[in-house]
Amino acid sequence: MRIVKLADKKKKEHSIEDKAFFLKNIRIFLMNNDIANEICNEFGYDKDIILGVPLNFSDDIDVAAKTLNGEMIINENLIDEKQEILFRYIIHELVHVFQHMQNKTERDPYPNKDYLDRPDEIEAFQFQIEFDEEARGENDAVEYVEELVDYHEVPESKQDAKEDELMKKVD
Repeated sequence: MRIVKLADKKKKEHSIEDKAFFLKNIRIFLMNNDIANEICNEFGYDKDIILGVPLNFSDDIDVAAKTLNGEMIINENLIDEKQEILFRYIIHELVHVFQHMQNKTERDPYPNKDYLDRPDEIEAFQFQIEFDEEARGENDAVEYVEELVDYHEVPESKQDAKEDELMKKVD
C-alpha cells in the first residue's frame, strides 16, 4: 500500500542539520516544480511566496503532514521516504497553506463534512494526484486514488464518482 502509515514506522532521530537540509530541498523543489507554480498562480501568488511559507518537521504528529494556521508541518518520518512520496504531501499541504492565507480564518469552514467530501481536501488531493501522475505515472496515480478511497471508507456505491472527482486534474 502506498498510503504512508507512519504509526507503524520506527522513529529515527534526525539532526538539526538533516532537517535544515531537507527543508532547503523542499523549498528548491517547490520553487522549480510546475505543479507548485500552478498552485501559486491559481491562488494569485508569485512563486517567490514559497520562500516565506512556514514549513517545519515534527515528530509529534500522527499524520503524514498537516497545515495549522498557514504553517506546513511535515511528519519527521517522511524524511526517510522516497522523495516523490515526501513531495506528494508537500504539494497537498501547499494548497492548504494558500487556502488558509485566503480564508483568513482559524475556524474549520467544513466541520460537518467527511474528509474526502470537504472542498478544501478535494482541491488539495487533485493537485497531489496531478503531481503523482507526473512523478510516478498514471497507473500509480490511479492505484493511489483507489487506495485512498478505500482507506477513507467511501461507500462502494460512491467510489467511482469520488475517484473521478479526485482525478479531475489528471484527465
